[in-house]
Amino acid sequence: SFGGGEISMLRWFLLLNCSLFLLLGCSLKEDSAMLLKPLAKIEKPLSVNMLWSRYDSNGFGDNNNLMKPVVTGQEVFTVDQDGRVRVYHKSNGDYLWSLFLNQSVANGLAKSGNYLIIGTVTGNVVAVDVKRHIIIWEHKVSSEIVETPIINKNLVIVRSGDGKVVALDLLSGKQSWVYA
Repeated sequence: SFGGGEISMLRWFLLLNCSLFLLLGCSLKEDSAMLLKPLAKIEKPLSVNMLWSRYDSNGFGDNNNLMKPVVTGQEVFTVDQDGRVRVYHKSNGDYLWSLFLNQSVANGLAKSGNYLIIGTVTGNVVAVDVKRHIIIWEHKVSSEIVETPIINKNLVIVRSGDGKVVALDLLSGKQSWVYA
């Protein structure tokens, strides 16, 4: 016996050699990620002109990139931490409409068709009808929405701070399932 177990010395030796072979094999193999090719020279650089710019206050400051706008068709949708949804015209930045949720927003927003979905710090999932500019449903989950909601077909998928993944019906806000 070897080391108090019933493994024979020959098996132990083979196991050790195979393990070393696998470890060394990985380090001896030429790593293609380490071979960097030189960057191609840019012959004709593109120039970019800013068409417009807007400042939406209280988007968690410069160190947080959770409040990304959603661009669909000719509209740009934004939301800030205080729950102000603002919509601008994509080509010229003209202000189109806004809605105040009266809730602190946890992160970004998602859009599908006429539905804009927003998660809050108190665990509310809020659906806004973008044609009528009104809240059409709210659904409370177990804790803060920690990631931007995802819309897949007619389901709104959110992840809460306690690790649960919840699927809600896009049209009604009713819970379809929970994965805990």
